Formats: sequence, structure tokens, C-alpha cells
Amino acid sequence: MSSSVTNGYRAIALEVESMEAATTYLRDHGIYVTFGPIDLGTSIHAEITDPDGLRIELREWR
Repeated sequence: MSSSVTNGYRAIALEVESMEAATTYLRDHGIYVTFGPIDLGTSIHAEITDPDGLRIELREWR
């Protein structure tokens, strides 16, 4: 019988106070946004990628 459980994480999201400030800080430290930011109405969403290629969501809630 096989299992669908895997090791490690599948998703991670970080809440930021200001998407503009967060993306500027990250860019100044050599980390670039790989998706977004996009305005979803109630929030702003963007993604960065870690050194292993895993996506990390950034979310500013309004």
C-alpha cells in the first residue's frame, strides 16, 4: 500500500505589513520577486523563490 504523505513543506506564506517595503528590502538584498505583486482587492500577493526553487508567498492584507 502506498502513502501520499511526503516529507518537507509544500507551501509557505509570509504576511508583510507593506508589500512595497518588503519587495524593496528583498531586492536590495539580492532577492527578486518571481510573481506579482498583484492586487486581489482584499490583499496584495507576490512570490519569491528560495535557493532550492521552492515558492514563498508574500501577502499584504488590507
